[in-house]
Amino acid sequence: MQQTMITSNEVDKISFTADVLVLMRSLTNIPYSKEIHDILLEKVKGTQVEIELREAIEFDLLRITPLVECRSKLSDKLMKENGATKVLELASGLSPRGFKWTENPQITYVEFDLPHKIKEKRQIVEELISQLKMNSHPNLYFEAGDVLHREDMIAATSHFQTSDGPIVIVNEGLLGYLTHEQKKIMAENIKYLLSRLGGCWITTDINFPSIDQSDPFSQLHTNEVINDYCQFKGIQTYPFESVVFAKSFFEKLGFFVEQRCFREVLIEMVAPYHRNVSKDELEIEVGSGISVVMRCKFTL
Repeated sequence: MQQTMITSNEVDKISFTADVLVLMRSLTNIPYSKEIHDILLEKVKGTQVEIELREAIEFDLLRITPLVECRSKLSDKLMKENGATKVLELASGLSPRGFKWTENPQITYVEFDLPHKIKEKRQIVEELISQLKMNSHPNLYFEAGDVLHREDMIAATSHFQTSDGPIVIVNEGLLGYLTHEQKKIMAENIKYLLSRLGGCWITTDINFPSIDQSDPFSQLHTNEVINDYCQFKGIQTYPFESVVFAKSFFEKLGFFVEQRCFREVLIEMVAPYHRNVSKDELEIEVGSGISVVMRCKFTL
């Protein structure tokens, strides 16, 4: 039987990727990314985390920044299309999305992650508010928990009023670290919430863009650098075999699956030009990536 829990050692390795994403987002125009980056660097100065962040830069992991920016902006677009006013972001890490979205007082946003990461995120948001001399965001909530524990996820939705309409659940960069059995548990937990509250699940975790290594424009090799880095850090990944397999996987669990392409937001990209990447290279690098919007086939 496959494992249904992640060991503490694996959790530490996976959580570190959230810090690396802070470096990548700082190269974009995603709101509050640079401010969170500066706070994080000051916070980890002189620690092992600082060494590992420097190591990620030396490893040239920042070359996948276009992929990170693209998936973030597509998630925002899909959330807006689906009228998101009640949002549950899973494995939110140090993403600035919740802080940005809750500038609108009509939006209730819950960030959900493992206890040590949620504690760190709350501290960083408090520092961000202090530095920018902003008002607090009383509609932004932080909930510690595990996506494999249904009770934790139910508790996180307690901040939503049922009269306020359906919810939007969103995640980026989580499913790839879960076994297929763990993916199934997480999906069943999400289906449970959506079947009762209505709404949709938006995830970018379906595939890495396919790269034609023989193409002269394909100089960034997203798949290769991600795989090499994960091996270097000892991080085990469990990607879907294909988009077709992923779609079938979720449909069998009781979801309608709508496929959307990263190409939709390429015009909004800014990160590639920090590295003098052409539009042709960008199209090859991330253009084949997809996100999906999923809804329950049955509601209760």
